[in-house]
Amino acid sequence: MLAAWGERLAELGVMDVSARRVAVTRRLIERWEAGPPAGVVVAAGSTGSTKATADLLATISRAPKGLVVLPGLDRSLADAAWAQIDDQHPQGALSRLLLRAGIERGEVRPWDPAAD
Repeated sequence: MLAAWGERLAELGVMDVSARRVAVTRRLIERWEAGPPAGVVVAAGSTGSTKATADLLATISRAPKGLVVLPGLDRSLADAAWAQIDDQHPQGALSRLLLRAGIERGEVRPWDPAAD
C-alpha cells in the first residue's frame, strides 16, 4: 500500500505534503545560508522536533538579526544533569536542537523583551 501511494503521487506529478514541507524548508535554509536576510527574523515556540526545522532554527540563530526564542529551556539545570538528558526527558528536544545547531546551553541568553 505504501509503495502504491508513492506511485500514485508520481503519476499525478505531485509530492507528499510532508516531503514537500521538508523540501521547502531545506530550500529556505539554502537561500538564507547563501544570503542571510537583512531584516529581523524571529522564530518562537519551536523545539525543532524535525531535523529540517532544527536546521532552520540554527540558520535563523546565525542570521545578523535572527532570534530564536526557545520554549522553556531549563538554564538552571546542573551541567551534569543536562549531560544525561535523553529523548524521554522534557528537555530532550531542546537538548537535541542545541546539539544539532552546535550551540552550548550556556551560550543561550535569556530574552528580556523590555530591554529590546
